[in-house]
Amino acid sequence: MEQITEAITDAELMIQLSESETANNAIHYLYRTYYGFLAQFVVNNNGSEADAQDIFQEVVIAFIQLLKNGRFRGESSIKTFLYALNRNLWFNELKRRTRSTTRALKYEMANDNKDAPITEVIESREANKELLSIMNELGESCRQILLLYYYQDKSMKEIV
Repeated sequence: MEQITEAITDAELMIQLSESETANNAIHYLYRTYYGFLAQFVVNNNGSEADAQDIFQEVVIAFIQLLKNGRFRGESSIKTFLYALNRNLWFNELKRRTRSTTRALKYEMANDNKDAPITEVIESREANKELLSIMNELGESCRQILLLYYYQDKSMKEIV
């Protein structure tokens, strides 16, 4: 198989992608010609190099399928069409990731809220143990005054 080294027209590229014996060379041509600027778009929009590679592979596959199904008629240049596919696929991926992150945050917040009362109960028990320990060290009259004031809501006049 001979590789395509020089620039070819969109019409020639479409023909080569449609024919099984020249499709592989045409795909290599797509990578060499369009990968750089399409990958740069992904990287410039919060993507990594790995993201760019994945999206470009999806773009090429989608383009070939659209071409074979007669859905790409050459009304725009291949470069423009690939850019639009790349842009749409990447923005859809970003939306999917955002939804996934939002779901994960909601799940964590829901679990944090369930854990919070348990933490509060443990803290309350520890505080009560400490309070009982201190109360046991007090004299009987001091303990009685504190119990009447704080736990039975008696006023100082009533206690006296």
